[in-house]
Amino acid sequence: MATAWVTKRYSEGDEKLILELRREIRGWTYTEDYWRWRCVDNPAGPAIVWLAMADGRAVGHSAILPRTLKVGDAVIRAGLSVDAWTHPGFRRQGMFTALHKKALDDAADRGIELVFSFPNDLSYPGFLKLGYSHLFSVPRRRKVVNWGSVIGARTKMPLAGKTVALLSRMRNPLVEAPIISGIEVNEVTSFDERFDTLWSRAAEHFPATVVRDSTYLNWRYARNPHYDYATYVAERQGRLLGYVVLNSLTSDLVRGYIVDLQVAPYERDVYRNLIAKSDEYFRKQNVDTIHCWMLGSEVYREELGRAGFRRRSTPVRFCAQSLGGTTPDLVEHPHNWWLCPGDYDL
Repeated sequence: MATAWVTKRYSEGDEKLILELRREIRGWTYTEDYWRWRCVDNPAGPAIVWLAMADGRAVGHSAILPRTLKVGDAVIRAGLSVDAWTHPGFRRQGMFTALHKKALDDAADRGIELVFSFPNDLSYPGFLKLGYSHLFSVPRRRKVVNWGSVIGARTKMPLAGKTVALLSRMRNPLVEAPIISGIEVNEVTSFDERFDTLWSRAAEHFPATVVRDSTYLNWRYARNPHYDYATYVAERQGRLLGYVVLNSLTSDLVRGYIVDLQVAPYERDVYRNLIAKSDEYFRKQNVDTIHCWMLGSEVYREELGRAGFRRRSTPVRFCAQSLGGTTPDLVEHPHNWWLCPGDYDL
């Protein structure tokens, strides 16, 4: 006989139950500092969190993280749906649907007009049943830096990996930044008011995007208590032309990620310089592969191809649901969006 469960809205102290549920499902969990940064200190507002409880412990979870979104000429309240968890002992009982419906009702009550998600294979069917539309998929791109590690990890044959690495080295040179008079690329640890100006200039060219002003960027990257990001800026005579945010994670391989990138319109050379700096940085970190995905600039895609990034077979799904009844036309088309991994995680 199945154990009975009930739903409840998050209340102070429940984060301990949430983090323990994550540990049971994923095998590891975040710190409370990270949870509080993500769900309480968010400048767009506190997270909407619903739990399923059984015998005093959390067995299900659903959350919506508020975001400030530019859609056309308007700035609206939006939400990112994350962390749809069901304990293995409670699956196929309607828990995902029950919790997320509660979260969507709360989001509508808070004035959130659009909720979006990047669902994985497990949660994707559930989001479609709840009324989300699969608007488009974003191609992933990857550059292999260390073929030996990649082949070795796949085949468990280190010698084969080393042979492939030797043969492929000439096809994978370091990307050299072009010599462009007046452009400097430097590392920064925070985001000043110049990033507000850059955001205003870039936003004019993209009808749909998360607002990337200095307040958001400082919260998202500079004050993140879990991930240690590296941020580089491109400048000309003190004027900010663009930035790139980088991160690396280690599992079976060491993977580098281009997490966020924003460039002033029509500055192709800035894209090239920031991609080259990313390549240089990751090689010094001894990563095996470099990953990215992004919508919003044909120039960026062209420069990634020039730098040796290749399209992967598995894209990133992007789904959304309007809480006003219909999805705005602007958000339905991928060419209107500026999206990157930092809009979700990493």
